[in-house]
Amino acid sequence: MERLTVPDTYIDGGKRRAVIDARVVKEEAMILYWALKKYEDTGLTPEEIIEKKVFQEWIPVEESLPDINTDVLVAVNDFGEGTFRDVDYLTNESGKLMWGTYCGAKERVLAWMPLPKRYKEKK
Repeated sequence: MERLTVPDTYIDGGKRRAVIDARVVKEEAMILYWALKKYEDTGLTPEEIIEKKVFQEWIPVEESLPDINTDVLVAVNDFGEGTFRDVDYLTNESGKLMWGTYCGAKERVLAWMPLPKRYKEKK
């Protein structure tokens, strides 16, 4: 969700609040109300929302790479056959980043996402 308020500016000894025109706030009040309602209607905590977002979105390798030696789900280009998903990990061998199971073929991995938590039986 995009930011709905004006952030404070941190300065030596504290923070400075932005000057806000009350007329602008009044005009934006309903936008803020509906955004808050949409969040509250999910019934989720902020932590649950963050966790779901992290596990639902693919991260293009051009934007970010996973931590070294951490298993992740990857979308891989299969040269003409489309894409498929697999679990892989990124290694750093001799200062060169390489995907573990794709023989370093970094250009084949298009995007990645963290794996969900391991399943645990409820007792």
